[in-house]
Amino acid sequence: MSPTAKLRKAAWFSVAMASLVVLMACDSASVSCGNISNLQTNMGLLNTEGEVLGNLIDLDPVSKNAGYASELKSFDKVNDAETNPDSDEADMDTSSGLDISFSMTLTAAETAALSSELASNVQLKLTNSNRHQMKLPAAVINRPENAAIISGYMHPGHHLVLVVAGNTSESAQFTTKNSANNKIALNLPGGKAFNVTVNYQCQDSLAETVSKDRAASALTFFKVVEIVKAQDGSYTTQPLVEPLNKYNLSNALR
Repeated sequence: MSPTAKLRKAAWFSVAMASLVVLMACDSASVSCGNISNLQTNMGLLNTEGEVLGNLIDLDPVSKNAGYASELKSFDKVNDAETNPDSDEADMDTSSGLDISFSMTLTAAETAALSSELASNVQLKLTNSNRHQMKLPAAVINRPENAAIISGYMHPGHHLVLVVAGNTSESAQFTTKNSANNKIALNLPGGKAFNVTVNYQCQDSLAETVSKDRAASALTFFKVVEIVKAQDGSYTTQPLVEPLNKYNLSNALR
């Protein structure tokens, strides 16, 4: 091998090793949930309180407390709702408040950038997920026996919400998108990359919640709509403006 070729090979080897050092600079990330009841997905909020279709929940926007109000008296879970197989993957919402930390020293800007990228790649892998949906919520809540109950829980300044949809699942597990064994390459602007093994610290809490929901025949994730009174005196529904996970749901049922 000529001296020039040897120099080129040595230079290539040096660049390759430098790239490897950069790639392996960050070896692990830890993801914790804080309050497990804040986990919001595209399928709804993780059900830590045993909610079922037809439940009414009172929300106080000042104290941020939520309280179980009642259940609809006239609601048939077979004829008034429909159930269909759904995706076995649930994407996390940014409002879930995941706490992400890394095993190596990073600047504040690098930590923020990597945390944002990793958070967008966190999802839940479900088993035998089914979607449950109330067919005609407006018709159901205006049945005389239901309207009478709703009237008693319409408090000024509060939000009365109805559990109108959700998903059930036999199990749920944290996973990382586009990865094998929760190993993922995260990239920073400028080409700097880190090969990260992700450790999920709240898997046990998630599994316990799903198990309790199954035992209670409750939803794994649930969605609500706000009940409001129309000008003609009937009741109608509208989206809840503030995310449900901004409220303390510890008294919402379970």
